[in-house]
Amino acid sequence: MDALHEGWRQAVEAARGGAVYRALADAIAADIAAGRLAPGAALPPQRRLAWGLGVAIATVTRAYDELSARGLVTAEVGRGTRVGRRRRADDGVIAPREAARPRRRRETSAEAEDETALIDLSLAQPADPAAAAALSRTLAALAAAPQAAELLAYQPARGAARHRAAGAAWLGRAGWSPDPARVTVTAGAQHALVVALAAIAAPGEAVAVEGLANPSILAAARFRGIRLKPLPIDAEGAAPAALDRLAAEDGRLRGAILSPSLHNPTGASMGPARRADLAHVIARRGLFLIEDDVHAPLAPPAALPAPVAALCPDQVLLVGSPSKVLGPGLRVGWLAAPAALDDRIAAALWASAWMAPPLGAEIVTRWIDDGTAETLATAARAANLRRRALLDQRLPGLDLTLAPACAHAWIGLGPDRGHDRVWDPDRFAEAAEAAGVRVAPARAFTVPPVPAPAAARLSLAAAPDDAVFLKALDRLARLLDPRAAPSSLRPIA
Repeated sequence: MDALHEGWRQAVEAARGGAVYRALADAIAADIAAGRLAPGAALPPQRRLAWGLGVAIATVTRAYDELSARGLVTAEVGRGTRVGRRRRADDGVIAPREAARPRRRRETSAEAEDETALIDLSLAQPADPAAAAALSRTLAALAAAPQAAELLAYQPARGAARHRAAGAAWLGRAGWSPDPARVTVTAGAQHALVVALAAIAAPGEAVAVEGLANPSILAAARFRGIRLKPLPIDAEGAAPAALDRLAAEDGRLRGAILSPSLHNPTGASMGPARRADLAHVIARRGLFLIEDDVHAPLAPPAALPAPVAALCPDQVLLVGSPSKVLGPGLRVGWLAAPAALDDRIAAALWASAWMAPPLGAEIVTRWIDDGTAETLATAARAANLRRRALLDQRLPGLDLTLAPACAHAWIGLGPDRGHDRVWDPDRFAEAAEAAGVRVAPARAFTVPPVPAPAAARLSLAAAPDDAVFLKALDRLARLLDPRAAPSSLRPIA
């Protein structure tokens, strides 16, 4: 078996007892993204690959079907299964499996009485009605403002000066804030991630990331054709020593994309010492760090250390957004980056969006300037703490990882509640959805070839109010009842 197939075998072995077909599909997809499988290349015949990997033919069939559903391969009679053509810059992007599923609107309190209505706790978004009221007031004020017409015109590519200054204020904490001249306004944090990746790495080059990572990061890397190298994580997130070793081993490693503050999905945060160690490794190895700081506003202002960008500003690209406390629909983000990357960032901006929509940036700027943003952030923090208490009350004894400020909980599905077996996270997610609650299984966050742990992420902020959230918890409590779990969750040995 050649080196390519050996990587597939390792992915399959790591997933034994779980969704092996999906692990195989992920491994093949990673090789396609990295260019190791060129457009038009034929995948091995299913029977031969099944024999070589020691799996059932049905497993390979499901893996190929999964790749086809992602738009990565095509199957034709007489030609077998082949890698699809490489997407042009104007082609659509294949969304992650979780994002591609049809989504209902968020359930209302009245609908919470309906036992069949789906409650989606897979996404983290605030649910404070005060935000809608603030939006109405601001839109009315904008409509009456004499300068409203300016928002219909082209803006400077990196954003209007006042919008960049507001972004610098939002990104700052612990006595530090970036120079507004180094801040670029983007169409949300996801846009900032794509621009940042384009600035530091070319297709085929490698970037390190936590072994469990934000699915948006995985999608951005896949879109750019960038290889992701997983790093081990612990209670403080990624280990700087592991990044140091990886940089020594891989000469094509361009940098890392990490979440030092309220990591998604585990909620881990780096302390000051680890941030200093990370900055030291980045500087010594000549790497770039994309610092995902999107969840940081969920913590009280003094609860987190300064970003790593404060320690190493010439090599860190800081990504921030108000979406977790103001709402994702505004699509506003910021990227604070070194001056050395200005040309690359400008090129990525021009190719991807020309400029961020100025209307959303103006709304957020006004909210930052008049204190509305901090008022809504304070309310979001209080709501998350309140729902954390409800979670502890309704699901006592749950194997739970949840930072006090986090908007999501990382639920362990290992031996608990009287069981001595581990639940498969994909099967748990399927059973939860059948029970009326959507959660995000661990595989959505897993970077191949890291095996998916027995865990799932549950959002505290997704439900529109506490009544709906309690309804979801009650459904999960019934599902996790040891008297019902063996049949409904189908545990694996």
